[in-house]
Amino acid sequence: LDRQQKPRVTMQGKRTLLWLAGAFCLLLAIRFVSSRMWIRIEPGYAGVIDHSLSSGNNTVQGEGVHLIAPWKRVTPYDLRFQQTDIPLSVTSRDGITLPVTFSLRYQPNRHRLLSLHGTIGPEYLQRLLVPKTQAIAARVLNQYSWEEIYATKRSEIQDTIEQELRKACQQWLAIDDFWMKEVQLPEALKASFEMAAVEQQKKDAMRARMIRELGESMTAAPDSSAPGKAFEFKARGDMGGLNLPTLEELLPEPTPSKKE
Repeated sequence: LDRQQKPRVTMQGKRTLLWLAGAFCLLLAIRFVSSRMWIRIEPGYAGVIDHSLSSGNNTVQGEGVHLIAPWKRVTPYDLRFQQTDIPLSVTSRDGITLPVTFSLRYQPNRHRLLSLHGTIGPEYLQRLLVPKTQAIAARVLNQYSWEEIYATKRSEIQDTIEQELRKACQQWLAIDDFWMKEVQLPEALKASFEMAAVEQQKKDAMRARMIRELGESMTAAPDSSAPGKAFEFKARGDMGGLNLPTLEELLPEPTPSKKE
């Protein structure tokens, strides 16, 4: 009797194991499918839902938890302001090669997200923003000398590049801010520029001092000696390259005489 019952127990055990294995596989499948059906879009993000395997068009979902079909793919986009640095090596008008770094703040346009996704994709930073910035900046900077790029017309250059970049990307992106973060000069040019800046500061200080002294002397001196002092200070200033005001600018306006 025991020999006849052992095979039955063995068959029942196998059936139980198969049932448990099937139930476990079913639970894994349900968990996998449910994880594909319930998606969470984080705050500040939007998701483009791809309906390419169905007859519908792509849609955009905002932040929150959403139920979708398991065969649909979701591509998240960060809609918050983001900042990036873009390096570039440019050649100035006078043939000097300058490594330049630009910084910009940008934000994808939510209302044009489907167009951005279909035309460029989530890699829009490397496929659109970086090459556009580099192309526009190289063309603009090529029109200026190294000194204008480094100092004298830096603000003008930034404004020009920013305006053109806004126009080029306005269909998909909003450019919030743009600036030239760093311009690296060759050591020889950097030293000469710093020396010239120091000399200019000395000239500005001397010019201000001479104009102040002239004003004080003309106030204290009789009217007959004022032109002579003005000519003297003007000559000294011209010799020093100070670009002092003209005699008409230095002398006070005559007081109109009253008619009796």
